[in-house]
Amino acid sequence: SSAYADLAKVSTVEDWDAFAQAATREPSRFLVQQEKFLRRTGLDVNPQLVRDRLMRVVGGLLSEARSADAPRRILLVANGVVPTLHISFIKPLADLEAKGHVQLSILTEKDILRAKAEPNGAGDEAMAVFARERVEHARPDMAVFCRYSGPAAVAMVERLRESNVPVIFHIDDDLLNVPQELGEKKFKEHNRSERTSTLRYLIDNADLVYCSTPKLRDRFVELGVTRILHVGSIYCAGEVIAAAEHRETRTIGFMGNDKTPELAALVPVIANALQRYPKLRFELFGSMAMPDELSVFGDRVKATAPISDYDAFVAEFRGLTWDIGLCPLLKTPFNEQSAERLQDGEIAHLVAETSKKDSLLQFLHAGDLLRPEDLPDELRRKLLQRRGGA
Repeated sequence: SSAYADLAKVSTVEDWDAFAQAATREPSRFLVQQEKFLRRTGLDVNPQLVRDRLMRVVGGLLSEARSADAPRRILLVANGVVPTLHISFIKPLADLEAKGHVQLSILTEKDILRAKAEPNGAGDEAMAVFARERVEHARPDMAVFCRYSGPAAVAMVERLRESNVPVIFHIDDDLLNVPQELGEKKFKEHNRSERTSTLRYLIDNADLVYCSTPKLRDRFVELGVTRILHVGSIYCAGEVIAAAEHRETRTIGFMGNDKTPELAALVPVIANALQRYPKLRFELFGSMAMPDELSVFGDRVKATAPISDYDAFVAEFRGLTWDIGLCPLLKTPFNEQSAERLQDGEIAHLVAETSKKDSLLQFLHAGDLLRPEDLPDELRRKLLQRRGGA
């Protein structure tokens, strides 16, 4: 249904006249409808609030007189230099940074926690002082909190406000409601009250909340978030990691951290495929242990431990010679809102581009994972069109 469904509809002069008379006689009915619309969309219309936000943005841009070609300073705050920070900001801004158009500074939760551990540190106050000093040293034109749920958030935002620096909060998962099916470790860590309260503070106090997907934005509207919610038209634009080769399918790979439930669901399928194809290999890249059901295949299976450094991880990943790569997600509302999944068309495009023709379908059939008729129509058509199927 339309986002404007609850509002009065005016198209003609007669509509205008009827609306004016009805609104004059009974304004409360229309005001209730407007309030519902504003609450659902998250728009703020308080004149003073709108003015203050605009002046903060303008003031931040004009806070220092610098030459026109001086780089814009961007402060990135995150729990760590995690993949999300790389694919959302560091990599997309790399070209602008290389050309001198922007200057990036990164502040992580680990940096702030170290201040608390110093011999003369005074707990939370020491972290707040350290965080404020780092903000002052960076002198940013803009600050981006990327999934940040660590300490000293209030101190940093208040210091940024003092300098009229606009604050953006970036989020790519519903971190306020991490479900237990993602694993006990993730569930406990993300649902700690100090983390969820920090997330909510940043969402409620940022000038703009940058959501990775439209579904995530809609989710925050449902949760009553009233800040400006923005979704970009392109998110996590990728690149070719390994050039396509036409060769026999020999290796299946599984990628992921803390994806034990997803791996467990595929173990019977992978074991079946390894039994039916003696030359087939399986490689596991991530934090999960090799399942016992697959370890029995000896040197035909291999486990590579997770690599925390992003650049080192990419370098390792580039060296793999997987013919089929698996990185599944459980079908849950949480994952449906996440950016960590390929659309059906993108999967089909990747399969077509690698010239594998039947390799993916052969693997799926070998493990009885799915039948062609189980696939979405568009994906089935793209996967099968090169086989002459329908």
